Amino acid sequence: MKINFKIESFSLVALDTSSLPFALLSLQLMEVNINKGNFMTVNVKARELNGSFFENVKGNELIERKMIGELDKTDTYEIDNNNKGKTLDHIMNSLKQYTQSIADKIALKQDEQENPRVEVEIILYPGGDKIINVELNHLKLFLVTASYLQLVNFVAMDDSVVPPPPKVLRDSII
Repeated sequence: MKINFKIESFSLVALDTSSLPFALLSLQLMEVNINKGNFMTVNVKARELNGSFFENVKGNELIERKMIGELDKTDTYEIDNNNKGKTLDHIMNSLKQYTQSIADKIALKQDEQENPRVEVEIILYPGGDKIINVELNHLKLFLVTASYLQLVNFVAMDDSVVPPPPKVLRDSII
């Protein structure tokens, strides 16, 4: 069995309690290939990887600051307090234009980057063994501690979620 996907843009947006974005992770020009035979291989490649955090300024402006990928630009979006979904629409339209500009550069052979920005390969064997390879190429990263801590709080489980106990293999006990 073989499955291939080509995805123009894949974005994850974290919203705060007021329904405004506070973080964004996007992959542009992404390919997903799944092959299943005696074992299964999942390969994910993305031409660009970008991450941003947002700052609410004076309650009427949202400033997007880059922290992963293309760090040399910031964008400002007006907050529509009556329809906060409009603000998110503006952000998504900006992402769509950015993705189109990358595709245009590739079509005109003006893009010097040969390798995808991120590539993940996962090989799953029938016995449960797995191999995971992650390759990042020419990635720029801006560490903004407060933003990363806000993301940690966003994904933290509440007290009602009880994770399963760790799996311990008897052969690994000394």
